[in-house]
Amino acid sequence: MTKKTFILTLAFVLLQTFSWGQYAKRLYKKCLPSVVKISVIYFDGTASEGTGFFIGEKTLVTCYHIVANANTMEIATSDGMKFSVDSVIASNQKTDIVKFTVKESNKTWLKLSDKLPEVGESVFIIGNPDDYDFSISNGIVSALRVKNSVQVIQNTAPCSPGNSGSPVLNKNGDVIGVMSYVKFVGQNLNFAATSLNVINIQNDNTIKQLKPISVSITGWEMDSIIDFANKSFQAGDYNTALNAILPVTKFADTSQSIQFTELIGNCHFFLRDYPKAAQYYEALIKTLHVIKRHKPGDVWTYAQALNKTAMCYYILGDKEGAIEEVAIAADVCKEGLAMDTLRKELYTLLIQQVYATDALFKYSLNQTFEACLSWKIAKQYGYKKDDYGFDGICK
Repeated sequence: MTKKTFILTLAFVLLQTFSWGQYAKRLYKKCLPSVVKISVIYFDGTASEGTGFFIGEKTLVTCYHIVANANTMEIATSDGMKFSVDSVIASNQKTDIVKFTVKESNKTWLKLSDKLPEVGESVFIIGNPDDYDFSISNGIVSALRVKNSVQVIQNTAPCSPGNSGSPVLNKNGDVIGVMSYVKFVGQNLNFAATSLNVINIQNDNTIKQLKPISVSITGWEMDSIIDFANKSFQAGDYNTALNAILPVTKFADTSQSIQFTELIGNCHFFLRDYPKAAQYYEALIKTLHVIKRHKPGDVWTYAQALNKTAMCYYILGDKEGAIEEVAIAADVCKEGLAMDTLRKELYTLLIQQVYATDALFKYSLNQTFEACLSWKIAKQYGYKKDDYGFDGICK
């Protein structure tokens, strides 16, 4: 590289840096009053923070995953002005978008772009990364991609937890996207839902309200909620069941709490959120162990929870843990079979499943002899299938 070429290249870089700096300074001043920090406490006691932004005097947009199952929410701008949730306009879990209103008015809001950005276009993000509230970062549009049938904007603007829900802005200050998720295995692999996802949001009704319930609930109302949640679960509408049951868990008595925890765990299990399912099953097992499982119904719930926890562990890669849980489940099943005359047939089927599953778990760890012993017990209890080919393996 000649001296002249080097000087020209350096001048170009400095000019580009200066240009980006000028854009960032102008955009930050213009757009900051429309951006909010959202602090959430969930029904399970965990907390999280994210970002949202106004698109109207009382209308906000943020990510679905930030506010789903929120018990309490605090919304505030950089100057300390706070807002209280009014009602949900629309939610869509697939695109990770929620639009909702607040009771108080804000003086400024951002404009949604009605077209997709171009690859290489400059982008700016204002959000709340890792408690460094109301920070701005910049980058470019790396690509426009379709992930899980949803159009997303891949970009290089540095992001961290807390940036979810941040507006992705073009150089004019228009919103081209909503920051959604980051792939931490790579570098600057950040993805945003497009502004078109917001404009054309299709309401899936999985979030119906964001206001916490702060009043007492009568026994009749609680029974109605439980009945509705159970019917939703049986119909395969697991998100609706969760949204019905989670807001009222804090009002449940011990008996209802057992029922709620089991239902919540089952919903997460069938939604394939196995870490969350295991968390609720573990809580259920702990509760039932403490109260000594005096009722036959509690023993049945305990046995099922142990079996499902084992499945979660196995799916999540903890095969040894799965085998330990299955062994306890087998003992509890035998206990129930001996004492519960009304559920003898159900216990027999569950014991068959437990030992067949145990055989699979042990075989996956090359414990062939032990696997065949479990398979033999499953057959002794009447298991007739040979899904895994153990009849041939164990000859």
